Amino acid sequence: MRFTDIELEYSDILWFAVDRNGYLAGFTSGGTLFVPEFVRKSKEEAELLETFFVRSCQQ
Repeated sequence: MRFTDIELEYSDILWFAVDRNGYLAGFTSGGTLFVPEFVRKSKEEAELLETFFVRSCQQ
């Protein structure tokens, strides 16, 4: 399922990206619409990655 504009306006979404050197970076949307298309297209993938990285940091 895709993130809607309304969800992006009221949610602070945690999303991840990998740069060309292979470094992982985490970002939060801050309730703005400025989120890359690869994040917007799949709410399930974004939530899966958030769950994986948040749990791995807690251990």
